[in-house]
Amino acid sequence: MSFGAWLDSLLYYCLLWSVASARAPTMVYFNAYATVDENTFYIQGGTDVTNSSITYNQFFSLDLTRSWNTSNPPWSEVITAAGGRMPARLKASFHSMSLSKDKKTLTFWDLYNTPPYGSNFHLDTNKWEDLSALPAQIPDRLKVLKAATDATTDRVYIPGGAPGNEMLAYDPFSKAFSVIAVPPGGTPLSWSTYTFAWNEVRRSFLYFGGYEMPGPSYFYEYAPAAAIPWTALTSSGSVPPQLSNSCMVSAYDGAKMIVFGGTVIGKIYGSLYILDVPTMTWSLGPSSQPRMAMSCSVSGDNFIVWGGVSWNESAKTVLLPATPVIYNMYSAQWKTNFISKQDTAPRLVPTTPPSSTGSGESGGGGTETGVVIGGTVTGPSGVENPVTAAPKSNNAAIIGGSASAGIVIVSIAVMVGVVVIRRRRNSRRRVSLPMEFWNI
Repeated sequence: MSFGAWLDSLLYYCLLWSVASARAPTMVYFNAYATVDENTFYIQGGTDVTNSSITYNQFFSLDLTRSWNTSNPPWSEVITAAGGRMPARLKASFHSMSLSKDKKTLTFWDLYNTPPYGSNFHLDTNKWEDLSALPAQIPDRLKVLKAATDATTDRVYIPGGAPGNEMLAYDPFSKAFSVIAVPPGGTPLSWSTYTFAWNEVRRSFLYFGGYEMPGPSYFYEYAPAAAIPWTALTSSGSVPPQLSNSCMVSAYDGAKMIVFGGTVIGKIYGSLYILDVPTMTWSLGPSSQPRMAMSCSVSGDNFIVWGGVSWNESAKTVLLPATPVIYNMYSAQWKTNFISKQDTAPRLVPTTPPSSTGSGESGGGGTETGVVIGGTVTGPSGVENPVTAAPKSNNAAIIGGSASAGIVIVSIAVMVGVVVIRRRRNSRRRVSLPMEFWNI
């Protein structure tokens, strides 16, 4: 073995060793989740997958700034500052988490339990701040709701969160709540188990699915500043069915929206749908193991799924892997390696992958469109979106450690430095990770 190959192998195994987490979150479903700058994935609370009477107040972050393998993801427990312990009410499930415009505050919304409850967690100080009393809810209604933040105004919107089951809006500056009417032709008793997310390309919210429909459609756009804010959206391609308890997240700065998993009339799915936002065209990617009520995130080419629950045709719980699963949008395959944005060279952003019903490592590469220009991608509409900018640092979690752990980290940093210096002198390869680690 050459010295260069030996260094590659050493770096690979050091990388796997370095991402070891002292503790990982307990497998749950219906927990709250959010992602900050595609750098950190947060999960909190949830229901135990083997005993629905058990809920947790766990609060963990997953590092998305470095590459890792799904067998050993870099989870860290979020430990709040002294005097700022996690509120007892956040030993909960069926709640939601939103992120402030400045990316410094996570807000937790529990509209399922009585009385409804909200609390801020400030990432820059690691301290909690309870919100004023939330409006009372309709009793005995299924309240599985999703909060999302308007990136232009910082207002938070929660479909079904108002007292009459209409949409609740919260202004963090005035700390005031207001009620938003449902879509035209809709009923205020039809919000639950949907998914709801901000889209930067359209500068609006997209609402999808749910147990009941708020109107004649289950795919809506809500544009707060528009004269007619609610619009039933028309889309084409492999249009997903009316999924409940699925997840929907934005990718490539809003050029794509991903919908995954969920149920239709009690049947659970592992289907992956990708919406090309400029053309409003859906494509069907390769399936994964069916699940619902999971947490989802995106970072670079990676769509990340964790948690959730599944069952078989006999309605018996199917145990899911306790580790994340990853779909690589560039290769259109489910993978066991997470490749960080720092370790991904600038390239074309994938468009619609081929239709597939396969799973695991199967699936072909997708077609491409757009041109990378100085770290931005020019899409079909000619709008430039940054795709490879260096991520911002995130110091939200205070992680417990030891002197020995510090020595390990320093040693790994030295080894990585040796490899980087050698590669800069002797090679033009794009990254220093061995090819078997990329696996894309």
